[in-house]
Amino acid sequence: MKLRFEEVSPECQTLVNDVRKKYFPELAQANIKVLFDLKKTSRRKRLVLGRIMSPNEFIRYLTIPEIDEGYDYVMILDKVGWEVLPREDMVRIIRHEFRHCYVDIEKEDRKQMYAIVDHDYQDFYEEIELNKDDPHWSSRAGTLIEDVYEQRKEDAKEKADDGTPKRGPGRPRTIK
Repeated sequence: MKLRFEEVSPECQTLVNDVRKKYFPELAQANIKVLFDLKKTSRRKRLVLGRIMSPNEFIRYLTIPEIDEGYDYVMILDKVGWEVLPREDMVRIIRHEFRHCYVDIEKEDRKQMYAIVDHDYQDFYEEIELNKDDPHWSSRAGTLIEDVYEQRKEDAKEKADDGTPKRGPGRPRTIK
């Protein structure tokens, strides 16, 4: 069985940790799980390059054996993006996702200390300033990743059309 998510590579985890340390020191104590999404995800007809969420009680409970008190955030990054985008674009994606994190240090309960905030508008004002050298990076990155997904889809279709019999409705399974 192939799962939709997988652990990120050590290089990706290092980059996430470096971005957190450099730009988000308030998240130093947050427990953050980072995963690759192996499936193309779109929202409002736009490719999702990354997302971050607060785990619900169930997910927090399931992650307690791995991390004491469970994870405070789960970040999910598009695997194709990691494979094809330059490092600077991955930094931008990770940094953008961390902008959604809010830490209320006055709360004593971890579940209430860490929260998610929405965009200032469609992005974050801080990111506009940091990306002024390449303001359209997100569109460029999305187009590149969309092209890779499309090419992989065409390659799979060509492979399926190579004349090899496929198992389908009415075709018995061959057992050897």
